[in-house]
Amino acid sequence: MTKFHFLLSLIVTALLACKSETTAPAQAPQEQKVVEQEKPVKVMTEATLDLGQYGISNDPANKLGGLKVGATAPDFTLIDQRGNDVNLYAMLKDKSVLLTFYRGHWCGYCSKQLASYTEGLSELRKAGAELVAISPETTVVNKSFTKDMAFDFPILSDDDHSASKDYMGYYKVSDKFVEKFSGKLLKWNNDTESQLNVPATYLIGKDHKIKYAYYDNDYSKRASLADVMAAM
Repeated sequence: MTKFHFLLSLIVTALLACKSETTAPAQAPQEQKVVEQEKPVKVMTEATLDLGQYGISNDPANKLGGLKVGATAPDFTLIDQRGNDVNLYAMLKDKSVLLTFYRGHWCGYCSKQLASYTEGLSELRKAGAELVAISPETTVVNKSFTKDMAFDFPILSDDDHSASKDYMGYYKVSDKFVEKFSGKLLKWNNDTESQLNVPATYLIGKDHKIKYAYYDNDYSKRASLADVMAAM
């Protein structure tokens, strides 16, 4: 090969290389992954919890929180479904008391809870305790409710809400809840205001001390009799 041909070959090779670089398709830029930040979890506290979902108004007159194990149970005298006065401390002279607050006969959760307690009532009494239920409904309503459900234990009328206040389970009902019941609470409770109690359950010993306590603003959650018996 002559020197001329060798130089020509180098020039042609260089030209072909340049053409290849200019015509090669551009490489697509690599997609950047967008990492979505996790939304912060909102922790609900007693102060921020929306109690309106449970029919509880935001009213300074409310007394919520319930009593704790070890606290002294406040005494009371209320009228049962037969029209008799029932005093807590008088009952505690002979036996322990399983005290449960319920909202009313209209509450399905309440009826179910009381019915389940009735199934184990004989066992409870053998263990030395008596079941007592409290609602804000009138004695007349309680008498009818007792008959319909065949309940054989005292159901007391807390018509002035004194007991629910002492046990820190009293509240004024939210406007939305009042609209839902359209004045029925006025009829059942014979009360000019719409007021209820939080369903709560306490096992009270002869020494007046609370041995077991269950309190939850969520009316769908209740204490089981098995849990109560385990605390005896």
